[in-house]
Amino acid sequence: MNDLAALFGVSGKDLANQKKNAKGKSKGKAANKEKNEKKPVKQGERYPLPVRVRSGHIRCTLTQEQFEGKTLGESEIKTEIRKLYPELDGLQFSLVKFSNEHTRLQETMEKLAEDADTDAEEESVKGQTEEEEPLDIAEAASEDEYEDGAEETDAEQDDESDLEEDNAEANESPDDKKADTAGTQSGGCWVKLDIQYQEVKKDQALAFPVTVKVGKFELEIKEETSLEEIRTAWVKEHPEYEGCHFCYDERNNLLFPYMLGEAEVKGKKCSLPVHIGYLDQQETYTGADFGNAELEHVTLDEIRKAYGKKYPEFENAIFAYNAEGNMLFPVLEFKKNMGNERIGLPILVRGSGFKMMVEKEDLKGAESATLEEIRAVIERVYPEFSKERTEMHYDERNFVIPVLKGSRKGIQMISERKNQGFYVAQGRDGFTYRIEQMPYGCFDCREDGSDVDFRMTREKIPYGILRDVVAFFKRNPRNEAAVQIFYDVDTGKYEIYYPEQKVTSASVVFTRSHDMESDKVLVMDIHSHGTMQAFFSSIDDHDEKGTRLFMVFGNLDKEDVTYKLRAGIAGNYKMLKLRDVFEMEDKTNEK
Repeated sequence: MNDLAALFGVSGKDLANQKKNAKGKSKGKAANKEKNEKKPVKQGERYPLPVRVRSGHIRCTLTQEQFEGKTLGESEIKTEIRKLYPELDGLQFSLVKFSNEHTRLQETMEKLAEDADTDAEEESVKGQTEEEEPLDIAEAASEDEYEDGAEETDAEQDDESDLEEDNAEANESPDDKKADTAGTQSGGCWVKLDIQYQEVKKDQALAFPVTVKVGKFELEIKEETSLEEIRTAWVKEHPEYEGCHFCYDERNNLLFPYMLGEAEVKGKKCSLPVHIGYLDQQETYTGADFGNAELEHVTLDEIRKAYGKKYPEFENAIFAYNAEGNMLFPVLEFKKNMGNERIGLPILVRGSGFKMMVEKEDLKGAESATLEEIRAVIERVYPEFSKERTEMHYDERNFVIPVLKGSRKGIQMISERKNQGFYVAQGRDGFTYRIEQMPYGCFDCREDGSDVDFRMTREKIPYGILRDVVAFFKRNPRNEAAVQIFYDVDTGKYEIYYPEQKVTSASVVFTRSHDMESDKVLVMDIHSHGTMQAFFSSIDDHDEKGTRLFMVFGNLDKEDVTYKLRAGIAGNYKMLKLRDVFEMEDKTNEK
């Protein structure tokens, strides 16, 4: 398959243009496109009052006294939030309902306080009535009159009152009953915000003066300066923001600092005292807060639970850690494990560089599915998402995230590979081909996994990068190690990334960078075999099922280093030469 365009009888441009139609041949997607387009638009969700917005520094409660009716629509809530927090005017965000033991406890406390206030008010009114109302002195009725008349009249009134209540209840509509139940028993709802921050690009121009803003906290930067200097100035006043990112609202000329949570090591402990929170929501915990004044260390789960009592939206938060100040910055988390719970279909899947809709037809018309059943559908199209290698997460915004797990080579994080195309097409030879177009090259193979091919569609990787990779491995030739090569779509340049890793003479475990794989395109995973010969092991075959380039170096203790290079697509491979991928013409003094 050296000439892909000739094989399919179309030009390269035509092949790219037919991507959408060809991609739709994958099961459960375009086959239902027309049906999906005809679906009626659903009415917006209604949120029962009071609506308690709790999202870090964004905190407000929308009550029945403020609004007519017992519920609010999403747009009404967003409008009110933007009135209270004008800086959100230029940002997109969605509402996410949440509920936990802390919210229920707070509702109970609010109810008790409300009842206490009501009782106190009634006692006050009662006392005032007894003192201020004039005495009504009348002739006492005789015993005969009371027995014959008054008692019977009271009984008749009670009967009539009961009858009226029964009639009113009988005539009450089901919708009225539902509304009453929602108003009196639901306790309203709790909402947190999923704000879609877009990080400032390195070459993005800022207009000065510019204001850094988080709620009521502001920092005006008058003179033109770099983003790094702005970050330094903000962190100087608010050290918990160490390592923060910025989102720029060009229309309102505002910069919003935000943090990204870090992957957690289960059971990891923090020394006490520890500071958690940000701005005016910071708490300092000592051993006494955990029942033992002499306690020196606690787990992140214990800290999360303690902080969640006051700020329930952070019950399942992830943290960014500042070692210098022993500070934890809580970041809202929207993923949750579902276990064997069922999810309604259709459901959107957002994976590593792809999106797909799992339809009812993909599961024999089922109305719902477990995460494992959804994963099996994904595996039909993307074989790397096997059961033993995939963790499935349900996001409260109503989509599913499959996360690939590595074995000896670490964890593969989620990425959104820009300009990626995936489609299935029928070749002139009568075979069906799987084609994946990356910004730097095109991978394809027959549907049965045979006849794998790869060709670069952009400039090849500079030889200098290959030389730097070998030099890195030779620093410690007896241990295995790993590097990655990324492609920047905006600049058209390749670059080396050195991930965090733990190495031994027989293994390397490295952690992928969510930020890197979100901003740039992962081109190649490279690892070394130390002093052993270069080869792809069975472990490598098991791990390397994604669509990209893979390389291994060996004999790093010798002058003549060995290598193996291959293109991989859905667990199928083609061996390549250096000149297929690297620009060898500019090499100098190659040994």
